[in-house]
Amino acid sequence: MKRIILLGLVLMQFIACNKEKLKPELEYLDYIIAGQTLGLGIKYSDIPNDTLFFDYPSSSTNRLIDLNDDGIDDFKLRFSGTASPGHSNSNNSIIPLGENVIVTPNLENDIVDTISLNENIDSSLNWINDTCIIYNYHWDVSGNTSETGLWNNLRDKYIGAKIFLDDKILYAWIRIEVTNSWNLTLIDYACTIGYEN
Repeated sequence: MKRIILLGLVLMQFIACNKEKLKPELEYLDYIIAGQTLGLGIKYSDIPNDTLFFDYPSSSTNRLIDLNDDGIDDFKLRFSGTASPGHSNSNNSIIPLGENVIVTPNLENDIVDTISLNENIDSSLNWINDTCIIYNYHWDVSGNTSETGLWNNLRDKYIGAKIFLDDKILYAWIRIEVTNSWNLTLIDYACTIGYEN
């Protein structure tokens, strides 16, 4: 009886090992389409009303984003602002965490590009691993005004993102809005994930 039980345990272990070997290797897309929410190898997340508001006279807040839902934050949205009767200043930026990168219009600046709906996000774009400006605004009572960034009062534009996961690359988009220089809203995002072919 002991031999039968021992033989059964060895046989179960052998079957379990073979099942592990039979698992198909996951496939990964080498692009994502801005705004794409469905499809094989796509993970989409809709964010209900997530706005980083300005609170007079100064405020600063961050929002961490885990695009592929693996429990590891991939990017940080950051808003900070100050105001008084003599000045106003707002700073909106995104920070890639780890080795992750975002799309810029060219390799010589730290401004986040605005990608239009249905554009491909792939390896052909300009990628940077650095804190990048979404939109900054400054005004003071002496008449000085400056704006940096492309995102103020734009709708339906996307940030292109790339996540490095072990030896795989995941492509992603993040849709945000900056309203009247002061409110940064995270609307939704999606990224490629591994899938069985």
